[in-house]
Amino acid sequence: MCTVGIKFCGGCHVSYERKELLGLIRQRHHGKTYEYVSDGGIYDYILALCCCPAECADCSTYTAREALIRIDHMLSDKEIEKIF
Repeated sequence: MCTVGIKFCGGCHVSYERKELLGLIRQRHHGKTYEYVSDGGIYDYILALCCCPAECADCSTYTAREALIRIDHMLSDKEIEKIF
């Protein structure tokens, strides 16, 4: 099973609803396991859900086998479909 680690930024400049976006991603890509990242964690993908272009979510203590995906805006349905 594909594992997706979730990392939220600090939320200081919220420009979209990150939890809502995560829910949409989970619905569209329901065959994956989603969990919040933990130090030293290894995941197939890491989703860094940032509020703004500063992308301050530090993902340096986690490993993504396939890709680290940083998101700084609300995604369209088409973008959600192509995320993985």
